[in-house]
Amino acid sequence: MIQNIKPLFTSLFPVSFILLLGYSLRRTHGFIKTSHLIYISLGLMLLVLHHFKNQELKISEKFLAIIYAIFSFMLTMKPDLFYAESVNGIYLLQLISGLNFIYSLILVFKSLKGYDLKSSLRFAPIFIGLFVIAHALVPLISPNPGIDVFTVTQEGADYLLKGVNPYASKFSDIFGGRYGYVAGYVYWPGILLTLSPFKWIFGDVRFFYILAQIITLFGISKLARSKGVNRSIERFMQLIWLSFPVTFFVLEQTWTENLIIVELTLLFLFLQKRNFPFAAITLGVLCATKQYNIFLAILVYAYIFKVLDLRELVKFFIVSVLSALVLFAPFILWDHQAFIQTTLTDILSYEPRRDALSWAAWIFHHQAVKIPTLVSLVIYLTPTIFGCYRILKTKSCELRELILWLVVSYGAIFLFGKQAFCNYYYLIAFLVLIYSLLSIKSNKVLTS
Repeated sequence: MIQNIKPLFTSLFPVSFILLLGYSLRRTHGFIKTSHLIYISLGLMLLVLHHFKNQELKISEKFLAIIYAIFSFMLTMKPDLFYAESVNGIYLLQLISGLNFIYSLILVFKSLKGYDLKSSLRFAPIFIGLFVIAHALVPLISPNPGIDVFTVTQEGADYLLKGVNPYASKFSDIFGGRYGYVAGYVYWPGILLTLSPFKWIFGDVRFFYILAQIITLFGISKLARSKGVNRSIERFMQLIWLSFPVTFFVLEQTWTENLIIVELTLLFLFLQKRNFPFAAITLGVLCATKQYNIFLAILVYAYIFKVLDLRELVKFFIVSVLSALVLFAPFILWDHQAFIQTTLTDILSYEPRRDALSWAAWIFHHQAVKIPTLVSLVIYLTPTIFGCYRILKTKSCELRELILWLVVSYGAIFLFGKQAFCNYYYLIAFLVLIYSLLSIKSNKVLTS
């Protein structure tokens, strides 16, 4: 019996971590709950253990079909929009999710009976398309979500389109100072410059995220084919990502991780195809998009050091830095004091949120104790530095090694961050999905 545990663990994990994250985020919506903090922390540790014990991943199509069924059932029961203004729109989301659920049940039934799923999965693009339509409906169903991210990104785009510096402008404080936030454009230029055209054309920045979701789906497909993964697994991964239980919620809330996800998808594609100039540009854009991506840069540079000679490494570094500076420079030159104050000083001065899904928030909530800044920095840097060591030590230069340590680094940052909510763990779920995909060896898929 003990001998059967390892093959079972290999086939069910790390994909089961995606299931756990989906369940936890659906239950908590990214707000503090001790049990789910424990679940996520244990899941992260098991992921590392699995990585060290298993270099070859075998995934059960049956299990993927079950995850797809669970996720689509959750969305059928409740699409989970907090600020919906159209009851009929909610019914339409439930209808689309319900059709996916029925389709998933057919796939589960056939897999349990041992049938080949190839013929049934030929219809997958139809259900993928239905979910894309459902995502496109979200901004119409919930046009005015009561969250600061939506307000700030919308107003920031308006300022920029009028030729006014968003980083030196006043914004609506919809929380009335409740969380100690300073109402300002706290996001880096990668977000501002990407979202603003969509505010101008469509009147809602979230329409970019729908395009981003489509590009991400193509990216999943390209990454799967680059690894020689069969088409069935590719389709399941796309369906699981589209049906992730908080997918509509994350889009409604306007969280910027959807932009990070599509940028990461492109980065992984360029690295996988060894298109290093474009990978360097994408990394630079990522670093100019959100503050925590500096940890991504450190890990990527370690990976690049492993695969390129010194001259090419220097070129990669210069291109990535220049790509970031191109986005930063206009706003630093416009008003460097306002830019630094809004995007760095104000953020670093924030108090821990008592309701955040992190251990730092848990300690602050229950013990009224703040983790010292130096301790937090050690917690953030330790997995990143150890990840660099592992990447450089590993004989092979597989992309999965980089992604694993990115998951661990982000996991440490989020789990011990002052403010960590649903969007951060949504990003973790995507990275685990891509890690799983790239861990599959060609023709190593369990069909039963």
